[in-house]
Amino acid sequence: MEEENMNVPPKTLGTEPQRTQPPSVRGGGPRQRWGVSPARPNKKHDQTSAGATTKIIGLTGGIACGKSTVSSILKSLGAKIIDADKMAHELMQPKQPLYNAYVAHWGDQVLTPNTTLDRRAIGTIVFHDEAERAWLDKTAHPILEAELQRRLHSFRKKGTQIIVLDVPLLFESGWDKYADEIWVASIPADLQVERLMARNHLTETEARARIAAQMPLAEKCARADIVLDNSGTREHLLEQVRAAYFREKEDFSG
Repeated sequence: MEEENMNVPPKTLGTEPQRTQPPSVRGGGPRQRWGVSPARPNKKHDQTSAGATTKIIGLTGGIACGKSTVSSILKSLGAKIIDADKMAHELMQPKQPLYNAYVAHWGDQVLTPNTTLDRRAIGTIVFHDEAERAWLDKTAHPILEAELQRRLHSFRKKGTQIIVLDVPLLFESGWDKYADEIWVASIPADLQVERLMARNHLTETEARARIAAQMPLAEKCARADIVLDNSGTREHLLEQVRAAYFREKEDFSG
């Protein structure tokens, strides 16, 4: 269990089995998959109380594949972002629901000297004790999902057209069920290893192990509606994201 995993939907907190490294995934721009994944039903845009419609994009990708960059581009284009990591971090602040639940269960052993949550301590506990990990999953999941639903409802009520669910482990957490469409940021496997090594200062062995612990990128791409190729320049990625975003915006015109 690593500290960074404490900020993601709980069903992914160290419970995923080890997987083999995903094969290279290459693309030449946004790839539209017209078939609907059998894992999630075809959904129509939700009608808001204001009479407009809302479309929810589930954004994910492999580690070090550029999901956060795509999210920042979408935000600059006008989409409203629900960042799962940031949301979880906010709920772990003093007096917030996750904070209260963890302190009530584990006590002072998970607090730092300034009374904030010690995520490394929590990670150590759940890594070594399967029962504690199960408790964390069971406790945190409904709290996080309730907050997600609250934020979705708030955006819909305001008449927001496009909402992006920025979730590193979208499929593993089951939150893809909220999305009308799935976008995946993707790069070839060797480049993913190279970028992860540079970003996190890891050895090649460590980087490959980190990647292998996640759902294969090829599987995520197979379940996506749009695959964004981030193997080139930022400008190339920007072109793809803009094209895909404005295609979505066309649904609201006229």
